[in-house]
Amino acid sequence: MIFSDHTLPLQKIGSLRRLPSRDIRQSAISVGMECLDRDVFNFDRCYEQLGAIGVKWARVQTGWCKCETRKGEYDFAWLDHIVDSLLAVGVQPWFNLGFGNKLYMPDVYTDAAVGFVPLYYPEGLVAWKKFVSAVARHFHGRVRRWEIWNEPEGKNFWQPSNPDPREYARLIRETAPLIRAEISDAEIGSCLAGMVNLHYFPGFVATGIASELDFHCFHNYNILPELNLHRAVQAQRRSFAAHGGSHLKLAMGEGGYASYFPAGHWMGTHVMASEKNQAKWLLRRIVADLGEDLMMTSFFQMADMMEKPYSMGDVTRKNPARHGLLNGLSYTPKMSYYAMASAAALFDDETLHTDLYAQPDTTASIPRGTPVSRLFDLALSVVTFTRKGFPIYAYHIPEDVQCDFPGYRNFQLHFLPGEAGRPICNPVLIDMLAGTVYAVTNTASVASGIHCCQGLPIVDYPLLLTDRDAISDRIDDK
Repeated sequence: MIFSDHTLPLQKIGSLRRLPSRDIRQSAISVGMECLDRDVFNFDRCYEQLGAIGVKWARVQTGWCKCETRKGEYDFAWLDHIVDSLLAVGVQPWFNLGFGNKLYMPDVYTDAAVGFVPLYYPEGLVAWKKFVSAVARHFHGRVRRWEIWNEPEGKNFWQPSNPDPREYARLIRETAPLIRAEISDAEIGSCLAGMVNLHYFPGFVATGIASELDFHCFHNYNILPELNLHRAVQAQRRSFAAHGGSHLKLAMGEGGYASYFPAGHWMGTHVMASEKNQAKWLLRRIVADLGEDLMMTSFFQMADMMEKPYSMGDVTRKNPARHGLLNGLSYTPKMSYYAMASAAALFDDETLHTDLYAQPDTTASIPRGTPVSRLFDLALSVVTFTRKGFPIYAYHIPEDVQCDFPGYRNFQLHFLPGEAGRPICNPVLIDMLAGTVYAVTNTASVASGIHCCQGLPIVDYPLLLTDRDAISDRIDDK
């Protein structure tokens, strides 16, 4: 590993102190507790482990089929157990409200009626409205954030009709007032599978649906988490603002990368996936999303879904990609679990995205005379934050993690001292993947008041440069 190179001016001074969710006041980091209505993983083997890593939110699906197995009778006991267990460990559940019910939909062929839309069943629509009112009333005071449906532009999640943005807007208009009638301060959101689906998103926004919403979730499973993210976020904000939605917040409602991909999976492009690659992708996802000031970033998923085959629409997956922070069946932590704990400890509500100047320099990393594309320098990612008045520079090379980029040594980062308010006097480098903290011993002031940290490593996941005092309460001495 690059950090074992003794020529680097780094001295290990300790490890990151990972905190449980109860000890973190607030953050934007969420983990998916997806598909609990379908019993594809064991919740009781997950929630305490979730609460141990500092995450503050968990996405949970309401499962109409599981709540109403006899017409007009609701049993929320299973969902109560989930909600109360999460709250007990300091994690706030937020609800994805969706899917159909085979009691009212005679053509449904899956147990959970995944993707079947009540709009197309007259009796089903009446029953849906009663269910929405009942579930909102039942969870008043415990669940405030509600997302209506999941990925409606995909055929598997919009049955039996074809996806139609106007119909999705109609479903929201039928649903949102029922939630607000029971929970006056509810946060209500929409949800689309892609960032900006040009065949669907403009038509959805043009319906004026923003007036019914507080936030909008988009999903991103790109091989490169950063790919087109900034442009997509800005396009969404402009589009909503042009249609009465300037108040609307954006969230990464679902995005993930697996430690295992089955043969032929579209994300497995170069080499077999690994726990290490998944962990690196997760860290890049979180830093990229927080760098766009998203209200939330939710990683899919807490545990591999391997207890039974997963079905959606007309697709059944018996050997799914393993997206969990925990291994399926054994529920043992992966590297991504510990990476998530590191990110949660550092990116709480004290760490704020702040635009700061940073000038990366790879000149000294590349031996003189070596042919190299200068696109390398152009692609470098530096996302900046502040914590306790100190700057934080999160930098990496956005290479596909499947390429197993070996990293470069002797990287330099130039920045303006005191631009964030307090200068870096005791520089430290944080490796969230390993959970270690290093003192940086090679620093200098250069021309025009620019400060420089020299001899740094650079890899394909974010390393954080800041002052030790910014994170002193997050370091356990070695």
